[in-house]
Amino acid sequence: KENLIGAMAYIGGNDEFYEYYNTRLDMTLHGTGDIFASVFTGAYILSDDLKSSINLAVDFVSECMKNSENDRLWYGANFEVTLPYLMERIKRINSF
Repeated sequence: KENLIGAMAYIGGNDEFYEYYNTRLDMTLHGTGDIFASVFTGAYILSDDLKSSINLAVDFVSECMKNSENDRLWYGANFEVTLPYLMERIKRINSF
């Protein structure tokens, strides 16, 4: 899908494909795959909800990229300043 980037999963029990996208940003950063994997795994462990975990991981990576300044591109995605966003979204997934 043009100008979009996201993730897709196959849910075997339902024989269903699930896909979720966010706006593709015109930049390349180190660490976005690691960030996606970490956020997805943590959210899935907390919620046992595949779809909301994928959504959160895609959105968090996008927010991290938006918060990365141009002079920081060599260093990787600025996830540290985006952690409050992550915590608010996790609260919506699973109250703890």
